[in-house]
Formats: sequence, structure tokens, C-alpha cells
Amino acid sequence: MAPDDPQADALRALNDDLERRVALRTEELVRMNQELRSSEARYREVVNAQNEFIVRWRPDGTRTFVNDAYCRFLGASASELLGMRFFPMLHSEDRPNFAERLAEVSAENPTFQFEGRIQRRDGTFAWLQWENHAFFDERGQVVEYQSVGRDVSQLKEASDLLRQKEAHLAHLSRLATMGEMVAGIVHEISQPLHAAKTFAEAARRNLESSRPDSVPRAIECTGEISQAVNRTVRIVRRLREFTRAQPFELEVLAVNQLVRESLELVSHECRRLEIELRSQFAPSLPPISGDRTQLDQLLVNLLKNACEAMENTPPGERVLDIRTSRENGQVEVVIRDSGTGLSPNQLNRLFEPFYTTKPEGMGMGLPISKSIADAHDIRMTIENNRHGSGLSVVLRIPAIGTDSDGKSL
Repeated sequence: MAPDDPQADALRALNDDLERRVALRTEELVRMNQELRSSEARYREVVNAQNEFIVRWRPDGTRTFVNDAYCRFLGASASELLGMRFFPMLHSEDRPNFAERLAEVSAENPTFQFEGRIQRRDGTFAWLQWENHAFFDERGQVVEYQSVGRDVSQLKEASDLLRQKEAHLAHLSRLATMGEMVAGIVHEISQPLHAAKTFAEAARRNLESSRPDSVPRAIECTGEISQAVNRTVRIVRRLREFTRAQPFELEVLAVNQLVRESLELVSHECRRLEIELRSQFAPSLPPISGDRTQLDQLLVNLLKNACEAMENTPPGERVLDIRTSRENGQVEVVIRDSGTGLSPNQLNRLFEPFYTTKPEGMGMGLPISKSIADAHDIRMTIENNRHGSGLSVVLRIPAIGTDSDGKSL
């Protein structure tokens, strides 16, 4: 036997050590892979156990992952959904909005919300609410999205029903308001009708006379008759518009005109209570967007409340001050009375349903007014006057092209 070679022994030792290290490393990798598979399994169990829908998809809408909740909702298996684009399932009316949200995504703004309708296999549409997050590559390009969603169809139905009930309640409130003001409104209509009758009699007498100026005088009378009839028609039209039930409809409106028309409906209250009316309308105000009938109701409620607040004020001190202005991109309407004002506790409870400071009040006028204001993104504040007695109601209305803070959209 050849004597031992020290170099060969060293190489064998190194080889044995290397094999031991490889074996240990292999064992460690096997263990790590097992843990990774177990972790992935647990992750999938957690994801699939969620009630929310979880979907991952590429920028072209192709699904790369779906959880069980999403599959159950659509009544399809994961194999049927993966690799298919979901864009065609979106309701045609919601696609432009979805495209706009996608266009706004960036590395600085990677998340966005979307609420829209998706078509199921039976052809029906369901409302889904999604929270979406984009993932980017090193070049800043979107490579994938992850969306977490839920079915909000029942919430939408409940919300729609609530809006219908609120609209019905607002309509009943307008009818009740008109019932309270009917005596004064009859007087408003009787005035121009009485004037028309008087001028008609004068025209008849002139035509029956033989004076040379009888015809010109009769023509003048017919002009007065026409004005009186037009005023009556205008009052009746305003009453019909105020009391009719109609769906919420946005249109471009001029605030000064709205305030003037609302003042016409409560003008008899001002005369009955001998209220001095002061008004200052800023010229060239920007237009606003809103439902004319609801905004009329809001203003009439506030003006009527201001008049009623001054019933116990001495006659010579009853002043109703209405001003419009432009403030920071918004249109501001201020209605100020010279009544007795309210305590801090009363001010804090003004918008509570059925809370009222009037002996015979229902306590629904201001809550309905607040609901109308909120629906139009109008900020409404009520506070005691800083100088003198009474209250000030301030409406800050977004002009077209601005938000509730007066910022450009």
C-alpha cells in the first residue's frame, strides 16, 4: 500500500466538507420550499375565505387571479375567468368613468376607487364597489392591478329608495308650506285680478264715451290689463312649479333670479308683518347648477322662517336683509332677520328632525332644507347676528366649475 498522500487527504477532507455543506444547503432549501408552499397555501386559504372579491388583472383587463368569492358571485370557475378580459362585462354607461379613473393612475397616485355595474351570466347587472391599486415596473409602467370589491346592489337600492322617500317628504313639505301661506297667496293673486277688472271697466267707459281721446285711453287701459294678467300668470306659474312633484333635475341657474322669485312667494308675509325688506344683489354672479324646485323650497323655507322669527319684534324694528355676493369662487347668499335669535343649545339642535322652537311647528323645515343643501353641495350655516338681535343664514353655493371649497374642478 502506498504511503498516505497529505495533499490527497486534504482534498478528500475538502470534498467531504463540501458534500456536507451541499447536503445541508439542499435540506435547507427543501425546508424553505415546503414553508413557502405552506405559506402560499395559507395565503390562498385566507384570500379565498374572504367575502370581498379579490381580482388581479393586467392593464388590458385580462384577469390573472380571482378568489372564490368572485367566482361564486359570477357563477363561474377560476379556469373560466382567468385569461379573459373583464372590460366587456362593464355596463356601457360606466365604461367612460372607468377609463377616466384608469387614466388618472400614476406612480404618485397608484390607487383609485370605482363604483359601477357588471353584467352577470343571467344578463342582470349588479353594482360593485372596488378599491384598486396599481403595480409598476422599474420604468414606471403599470404591469398589474389588484382590485378588492364588494356587491353594493342592495345598498344602492336602499339609497335610491331613501332618495325617493326624501323627495316625497320634501314635496309634502312644500304642500304644507303652501297651505300655511294660502291666505296671503290668494291676496297676492286677487290684487292683479282686481286691477285688471278696474282697467277693463275704465276701457269700456272710454270706448262708450264720445271724447276724442277715448280710444287712446282705452288702449292704455288694455296695456295695464295685460300687465296685471301677466303678473297673475307669473304668480300661478311659480305656485305650480313650487308644489309639483318631479324627479331631481339639474339645470343652470342664476342665484339672483332664484332669490327674487322666492321673495315673491313670501312677499305677502313681509307686508302682513310690516317687515322692511332690504336687498343687495351683486351683479354678474357666476351661474350655479341645481334643481330649481328644491332650491326654491330651500330659499322659501329660510325666508319664511326669517319672517316668522320677527313676529314678536316691535313693528318698526322688523328688517329682513338679503344679500348675494361672490366669495372665493362661490356664490354666497345671506338672509338676516332682526328677531330674538336663539340660544347656543337651540342653534346646535336646529337640524334635528322634529325639533322646533315654534309652538305649532313640525320641526321638519330646517332638516329638509339641510338635506337639500347637502344634495347640492351647499354649505349652510346659521348663527346669531354679531351686531344686533336676530339670526343670519349663510349659503355658500359652488359656482359651475368649482367645488364646495371654491376650487376649480
